[in-house]
Amino acid sequence: MGGIGSGRQAHRNTATAEEFKRIDIRYLKRIGILGKYRSGTLSWTCNGQQSGFINYASSPQTLTLEFRFRRYGEDWQPVTQHIQFVDSLCNYGGSRKWLECPKCERRCGVLYAGGPRFLCRTCYQIPYTSQTKGPIDRMIHRMHNLEARIFDETGYRKRKGMHWRTFERLLQQRDKLSSRIDADIYKFCSEHLEGIPRGGYSQ
Repeated sequence: MGGIGSGRQAHRNTATAEEFKRIDIRYLKRIGILGKYRSGTLSWTCNGQQSGFINYASSPQTLTLEFRFRRYGEDWQPVTQHIQFVDSLCNYGGSRKWLECPKCERRCGVLYAGGPRFLCRTCYQIPYTSQTKGPIDRMIHRMHNLEARIFDETGYRKRKGMHWRTFERLLQQRDKLSSRIDADIYKFCSEHLEGIPRGGYSQ
């Protein structure tokens, strides 16, 4: 079983998105995990060397992760995490799958290992490198403004009094911005997720 969290731990207020291990919905789709029963190993490499791995089992609705985690100076602890796949309707038919953040329940394309669980970058308050300032900062600002406009104080439920059609339209804009932000950050990744699917998984 793989380990996450060993070695130097970057504080969440100083570490950037590039320094975190991540689970990316686009990669899961590319290796054939989405919508199927699969099991295997997901691993990360840094400068050509493996820097960590975790075991996974997927179903059409859920991605289950098993790994070990420790904070600096502490003992290893086993972790089992269940991540839900959620769908959103596309404008021209069909649907798109997302990862649901286990903490805030928001739909997102990428979850980060900023602690003992994979969560969205908002929950871990992950900052960005100076390389991603400028256009991405403006997109983040626009996304936060949309979220403040459409969500209530919980941060994920529709604001009271807003029409559902307006909510869905603004939510689509927010989701598109989130995807663009994740895609641009992905370009700067210094650690690349490399999956090695193996075996099978059945009910």
